[in-house]
Amino acid sequence: MLRIHVPVRPFRGYRGMDSWGSGNFGASRGGRAHKGLDLITVVGDVILSPITGTVDHIGIAYAGASLGSIHIEGTGEHAGMRIKLLYVLPDPGIGGRRVKAGDRLGEAQDVASYWAAKEPGHTGAMTNHLHIETWLTEPQAVSPAQYLPEGLVVSPDLTA
Repeated sequence: MLRIHVPVRPFRGYRGMDSWGSGNFGASRGGRAHKGLDLITVVGDVILSPITGTVDHIGIAYAGASLGSIHIEGTGEHAGMRIKLLYVLPDPGIGGRRVKAGDRLGEAQDVASYWAAKEPGHTGAMTNHLHIETWLTEPQAVSPAQYLPEGLVVSPDLTA
């Protein structure tokens, strides 16, 4: 089975459900389904390339937002796979670069504060996270969880 590298260090777990919704793949987003999987982060956590490939897009997650987006087109064993990572401050010069699975791409941003400021009437906190989407040659997203290493366990000292 093809595997991808865990894209955040340290791994703190999956976002799951908070007052803003679920971070699980396929979770309801009103009239659409969540196309990614959210991994818990703390601002400044190191973001790593989940696959070997080329960084073919550096952009923003939402129009007018300061939250970054990195897209990687897979090569070698990851050919035919495309990864989208949201809420990443890219390292300088990463755009267009060839990367190996596990190479540093940037740092986790504060998506929780972004949404709290954008929707101040919302009660409850969003769990800060990295959003990862996995796309194959077919034009649809597939769950990244099936490609992550089996048995990912949250370290007790990282859950607080």
